[in-house]
Amino acid sequence: MRMGLTASIVMITSTALGGTALAQCKVGEPGCPRHSVVATAPVGTFFENIALGADGAFYITDYTGKRIVRFTDAGGLKPFAEVDAHPLGVAVDTDNTVYFTAQEKTLFGGGGTFHNANRIYRVRNGGKPELFLQPADAKFLNGMTRLAPGRFLIADSRGGVIWMLDAAKAQISKFLASPLLDTPDDKIPTPGANGVKIHDGHVYVSNTVRGTFIRAKLGSDMTPGEPQVWLENTRADDFDFSPSGELYLTTHRDKVLRIVDGKAQEFAGAGTSIVGNTALAWNATGDGLYVIGDGGLVGHKSYKGPEPREATIVRFEAK
Repeated sequence: MRMGLTASIVMITSTALGGTALAQCKVGEPGCPRHSVVATAPVGTFFENIALGADGAFYITDYTGKRIVRFTDAGGLKPFAEVDAHPLGVAVDTDNTVYFTAQEKTLFGGGGTFHNANRIYRVRNGGKPELFLQPADAKFLNGMTRLAPGRFLIADSRGGVIWMLDAAKAQISKFLASPLLDTPDDKIPTPGANGVKIHDGHVYVSNTVRGTFIRAKLGSDMTPGEPQVWLENTRADDFDFSPSGELYLTTHRDKVLRIVDGKAQEFAGAGTSIVGNTALAWNATGDGLYVIGDGGLVGHKSYKGPEPREATIVRFEAK
């Protein structure tokens, strides 16, 4: 379903979510770090991915709303761009050009599959989205990250491929390919390669269905070495590294985890209003972790979970 941009955005300023909210935990309890819910959107909203722009704002894809929204602490959640497709991954160039991947047909009964999400859009100077590329060999273009100005990595959730988008040449090419990035069974309705990030001279990829993180060392020319399994038994949707180098990951469920001494531990739980959390990112100053989600929409539609709630953006004090 598609909702109007302005009417479907609701701002709040406290951790209370109203009558449909989960009980809020007490700060200091396990799984309850200091936090605040800084924005919500109505039930049915699916905030899927988030990227920090060169202007210090966050750009967020809303899969069900067929839109990109922009968030700042000062200005709140605002419309940015509507598109006739369902946005997935997003990344922002150094000149604040926004690139995002999308799927023409929805996964929720509309003919969308893990083999027909191959659109790449571009938004320049705050204008309207333009269909930039539609590579025939891509299957499900998911998480994105900037490799260098004008170059981006895109995780394909089918086929075991990380693509590189060269914006200046308007083309994509295979950056990394391995069975480690793919799903063991194409019929499983869960992504393989999902999130992708660059950190400390390596490229990292979360393989959701396998519950692994894959890592490959980058050479001086930014070409990757042989990919290897870096973490096992760690099922993640998207992820990011904190300014201090800790890995935090979303689960698309009711917990955000972080890796401590090579093992996953709970950082935040459902009482912080992160049900259906999908992606996270730090602000420009590195003193705030922002987590987005779908309020449990996918869990309800795909896994017979409880009725979904409002989608949220939650800010945590984490460095």
